[in-house]
Amino acid sequence: MKKTFPLLVVAALALPIAAQAQDRSAQGASRTQGEPSPFAGTHATVEIGRNDTKVRQDGAPASKPFEHKAGLAKLRGAVGYDAALGSNFLVGAEAGIGTGGRSFKQRSLAGGTYRFRPGLTYDLTARAGVMPVKNLLIYGRGGYRWMRSKEEITGQTTGNGVYKQTDGGWTYGAGVELALSSSFSLRGEYNRTNFDKNLRQNRLSLGGSFRF
Repeated sequence: MKKTFPLLVVAALALPIAAQAQDRSAQGASRTQGEPSPFAGTHATVEIGRNDTKVRQDGAPASKPFEHKAGLAKLRGAVGYDAALGSNFLVGAEAGIGTGGRSFKQRSLAGGTYRFRPGLTYDLTARAGVMPVKNLLIYGRGGYRWMRSKEEITGQTTGNGVYKQTDGGWTYGAGVELALSSSFSLRGEYNRTNFDKNLRQNRLSLGGSFRF
C-alpha cells in the first residue's frame, strides 16, 4: 500500500497532462524554442501531507520491530529556486519547515510507557528533473532533514523522564509537478527520511507553488 500511494499521485497528475498534450498535437501546436520554463525562478510552496513515523526505543535490540503512527493534515512550507538547463531539464534547491506528525506510545523496555512526540521538521534539499512536455516536471529529490522531538518515559522504577532532542538524517524521494500558469503549479511528492537506526519517516504530500 505504501508503494501504491506515490504511483496514485503520479497518475492523478499525469492524466490531465496526457490529455492536454494529445489536444495540442491534434491542433498541430509545437513548442516555441527559447520559451522560458514555467518552473524556473524563485518559488514559495505550501503542502499538506501524510506522515508515517516509525520509532523503536533507544537501547532496544535490533530484532525489536518498529512501532509506527500515520496521520493526515501535516503541513510544510518551503522556499526555493529552480533553473532550467536547456528546454527539457531543471535543477533547483529548497529549504522547508513543517510539522512532524502524530504522537504515540508503546510499552517501554523496562515495563513502563514510552511516548514519542514528533515536533517541527527542517530540511535542505536539491532536485533535478525532466520535462517531457512543457508544463509537466518529473523529478527526484535528495538532501538532509532534521526533526525536533520529545520522548517521555513513565511508570518505571527508575529511568523516568522527558528527553528533548533533534535528530537528523538523509532524505530522498521523487515527485511530479504540473504548471497551471507561469506563476502557479501543483505538485505531488513522496519522501523517505532515515534519521537514525531507531527513527524513520515516510511522507506523501500534495501542494501548490507560487512563482515570482
